[in-house]
Amino acid sequence: MSTARPVRVMAPGKINVSFRVGPPRPDGYHSVASVYLAVSLYEEAVATPREDGRITAQVRSGSELEFALDGVPLDESNLAVKAALLL
Repeated sequence: MSTARPVRVMAPGKINVSFRVGPPRPDGYHSVASVYLAVSLYEEAVATPREDGRITAQVRSGSELEFALDGVPLDESNLAVKAALLL
């Protein structure tokens, strides 16, 4: 039986007032330069260990903000899943 517990954090929101994207790098990502303002909105992020060692991502709506969740990948292409796999 695992003794690991979920990790729960509140991630602060921001508004980008300037966001510049560079050309693709060899790894497929882009360098970015951003100037942003912090806002008093937060979202909760939770990492929960699984007994089988697998990684899953889940997105829950519940915000007052309207956005489509259809385009959010929940597989290994999700950056949160990639980070968890590296841990």
